[in-house]
Amino acid sequence: MESEGENIKYNPLHTINFPEVPAGEARQAKLDLTKSGAWSNKEREYLLHVLGPVGASITIHDIEFKDAGLFDVIGASIGHLFTDEAVQLSTGNYRWGYRVLNVPVTVIVGILLILASCSLLVARFSFGKSQKLGVEDVMRVALLMSLIFILLYDARFSLDLVRTNARDISSWIGDG
Repeated sequence: MESEGENIKYNPLHTINFPEVPAGEARQAKLDLTKSGAWSNKEREYLLHVLGPVGASITIHDIEFKDAGLFDVIGASIGHLFTDEAVQLSTGNYRWGYRVLNVPVTVIVGILLILASCSLLVARFSFGKSQKLGVEDVMRVALLMSLIFILLYDARFSLDLVRTNARDISSWIGDG
């Protein structure tokens, strides 16, 4: 969720559905927020919607947030890499993009690309001109890596879009 002062903006792409919480007195449910691509270990504001059957009385007595450990953060990061792009076909112009710990993957890869290019340039000038690696070679490698990333990113999104379309068409046909 994006926060502005005391207002939390609702984004339906951040929604996580959990299994039904068991009914009864003094029941507990563990809700793993790390499953959302919008989750970050620094975020402390969440919007909680509890939906129950019509006429049901739902009372929440206590909510406790537990800090994520190092392995939780690493696991969430890896899980976010395999989380599908949340595509809403009714709003085709809106794309949240792939995120890891609520940071866009494109930003992470861009920073890594800049660091790799700078490392190659430093290595080039540190070892003198006797090396066969020129500035033009560094630029070619950076361009090639950028093109490969763009192709992989677009292929991943295309796969997600095909799966979303197939799921929606199947649903529409099933509903008549």
